[in-house]
Amino acid sequence: MIPQHLEAIFLDLDGTLLGYKDETMIELVFSLCAKHFPNHTEQFKHAFQLGVMFMHQQTSYEAPQYKSMWLAFVDKLQQVLGVSEDYCKARFTNAFQSEEYNEIQNHAKLYHEQTAKLVKIARERNIKLVLATSPVFPQIAIERRIRWAGMQPEDFVLTTHFENMTCCKSVAYYKHLLDAVGCSLAPEKTMMVGNDNKYDMVASELGIKTWLINEWERSERKHKIDHIGTLEEFVSTLEKQQQ
Repeated sequence: MIPQHLEAIFLDLDGTLLGYKDETMIELVFSLCAKHFPNHTEQFKHAFQLGVMFMHQQTSYEAPQYKSMWLAFVDKLQQVLGVSEDYCKARFTNAFQSEEYNEIQNHAKLYHEQTAKLVKIARERNIKLVLATSPVFPQIAIERRIRWAGMQPEDFVLTTHFENMTCCKSVAYYKHLLDAVGCSLAPEKTMMVGNDNKYDMVASELGIKTWLINEWERSERKHKIDHIGTLEEFVSTLEKQQQ
């Protein structure tokens, strides 16, 4: 059963609140960003892939190698492309503010009815919502995707992105979330909802309850899973608790 007295719900974004495979999102975003680095077309793919891979290797919360995931990412871009941080920031900002980026939502299955219910339930039960997406994109990109999902950035007490996080999804990442919502001493009163066995269900290592979204499931099952089902089933379960 979902804990009756939930204090916080950690929600993945891609493959959870937005229906598509994570690989689809990465490929679409890469193609878009590449257009904004016209002088580095040949090198950009390698730099981008190297930067994303390097961010996923950052798993320290208490003693991080970089002050933010953005700095880890841009470090690799600078090494390969030989460009400044300001140059990279300006081009990524333009990419994620573009209408072409906004059109990526057309590739997603939307769950607006479910997300609206989820926000309503959280408010009525005083449950904190955390947007626990892999922090490999900037805040502007994540917040636009939140709106695609039929929600608002203000619905969340915390949204993770590569400007405010020092590590990717790992035990350290979830420890950070528990500390942020004041649940470090009661992880069993929180729940992680996501589709990735490797990066989402690892939250169970800290005692966080888990719900695996099986509609877009990815990675091999290695961690404890408390519940398995669709986003609709998760929201329906929360609704039944209120009755």
